[in-house]
Amino acid sequence: MKKYLWLVLLGFIWLIVSPNEVLACRCVSSSQRQFYKRANAVVVAQVKSVEIVDGKANLVKVELSVETTWKHSVSKQVIVYSSGESCDFNFEAGVKYLLYLTESEAGFTTSKCAGNKAIDSANESLRWLRRYAKQEVLP
Repeated sequence: MKKYLWLVLLGFIWLIVSPNEVLACRCVSSSQRQFYKRANAVVVAQVKSVEIVDGKANLVKVELSVETTWKHSVSKQVIVYSSGESCDFNFEAGVKYLLYLTESEAGFTTSKCAGNKAIDSANESLRWLRRYAKQEVLP
């Protein structure tokens, strides 16, 4: 009985002191149509910069150079904000992505579960967008 209580206590302590990565993001499988439907705008864009705005709040500002847009017209330069949570999409400067964006008060946001992909692995998604989605003209 003492062994059992000791294991429960150790497990409880581990949960308290373990890093936030334990609470990892879990995405529900979705179709291209669902990703498109949930987004306010879909873009192909290259990351110009990734800047930590507030280290305490894990607020990250990502500047994008947009090449193509679907569903909603956006400017050629777009800012995406991320809060550093486990479900936030991890951007790398210089990389081109297909991004499903959601409008917020501060600008745009996105997440790991939104359907985002590096452009090199987005062929199927791009094919779907070209066939079914309305491409917008950049201003």
